[in-house]
Amino acid sequence: MSVDPTATDCGRPEKDIDGLLRTFFQAQLPQPWPKFQPPAITHRLPSRRPLMRSRLALAASVALLAFGHWFMTSNPTDEAALSGGGPLSAGREKLAPGDNKYLLKESLLQEAKQPTKYLIEVYERK
Repeated sequence: MSVDPTATDCGRPEKDIDGLLRTFFQAQLPQPWPKFQPPAITHRLPSRRPLMRSRLALAASVALLAFGHWFMTSNPTDEAALSGGGPLSAGREKLAPGDNKYLLKESLLQEAKQPTKYLIEVYERK
């Protein structure tokens, strides 16, 4: 028994699929095609202030950009902005790797107009 390599699972050749699909979809179209009916014309009243809304949106976006620039460029390390008046810091504590005898405390310190410092403190557990 030989199998035709161009046949699909339905037993029809693949070349015939385009013709079948074209016939099916053309049968779904209305015959004859309906004539074009333009939509009814409606008259719209002109706006009293056509540019007012767009000008307000432009002014709000420029104000938001100016405020965002000012906020992002303000110095967050100002002494007045800090709650304690000291440097900014962040840290964590963990056990030394492979040893439960020591405790490591790692910290990042950022003082006003100074480079960030990485501080490691080692404590012996009791």
